[in-house]
Amino acid sequence: MTLLTAACADSTGGGDGGRAAYPGNLKPLTISVPFGAGGTTDTIARLVAPELEKSVGVPDGSMIGFANLPSAVTTYVGNGDVSYDKRSFMPLGVLTSVSTVNAVHEDSPHENLGDLVEAARAKPGRIASATAAEQGFDLNLLSRIGTAAPAGIDDKARDVLVRALRDVAEKTTFRSAVEALGYGGGFLGPDQFGVEWTDAEDIARTVVEEEKE
Repeated sequence: MTLLTAACADSTGGGDGGRAAYPGNLKPLTISVPFGAGGTTDTIARLVAPELEKSVGVPDGSMIGFANLPSAVTTYVGNGDVSYDKRSFMPLGVLTSVSTVNAVHEDSPHENLGDLVEAARAKPGRIASATAAEQGFDLNLLSRIGTAAPAGIDDKARDVLVRALRDVAEKTTFRSAVEALGYGGGFLGPDQFGVEWTDAEDIARTVVEEEKE
């Protein structure tokens, strides 16, 4: 799905002091959502687009897209059919996050995550498992709903978008809407998002290499 914002911002820096001024000429900004319509990311994108429009109007005609972790890295790590990776993007920030819950059927013989992991090891490929730190397993099961721009985006344009996305993520109306979907956690800036993106890549590559052995 693709969303287009409409011109609202003042490129000269004047006007409403609550709006971020966008440098240069204003052209449509495309927001790309690489997920199916009606899903969580699509829903969040539809919450973001009108608020982003109010904050920055229409930036320089470039595209920003939703880049969720860890799903973003699994589309290219170990996949020789694509020509992009993290270097193709400029992280802008995480808008919200969600934790993963592990559960089994009430008739399952597995009473804890340790049992489930042992069963998965005994039958490789037949049981999908994940775990939690409180039971002695060091895995991060936090999913990030993030945004990124193409690598090489102008620094000023990037900074305006980051500020605008932060403003959206911190709005009470947005936070209430995503919390109703089970998400939360607040905004993470591009530096932290970039670090987590790299960490997710490292984990994915380790898993891919172990599967080859």
